[in-house]
Amino acid sequence: MADSLGQNHWCFTPLTSHIVDVPEATPSLMASVRCNTSPGTMASYLQFGDDFHHPSQLKSKTFKILNKIEKSVDPLDLEKYEPESWKYQLNGVHNPF
Repeated sequence: MADSLGQNHWCFTPLTSHIVDVPEATPSLMASVRCNTSPGTMASYLQFGDDFHHPSQLKSKTFKILNKIEKSVDPLDLEKYEPESWKYQLNGVHNPF
């Protein structure tokens, strides 16, 4: 690619992709929540029929919970980390993109 002075430079555009087997899985995986959990609210599948709006599932809340878990369990120890994250309806990913 040429700059304003006419000098050529290499430019690399980042390319990312995300592949899932069903479209319904995409929001949950992107929000780092477990299957059967709402990616937009803190509701689990058992609460989907409730007649009130559950609190929003925010990035800040997710990272706060992840930091709390990481203080008590090593994220590289999957046998302990995943079950601990499941208590908070998270899918066990300790460093979501």
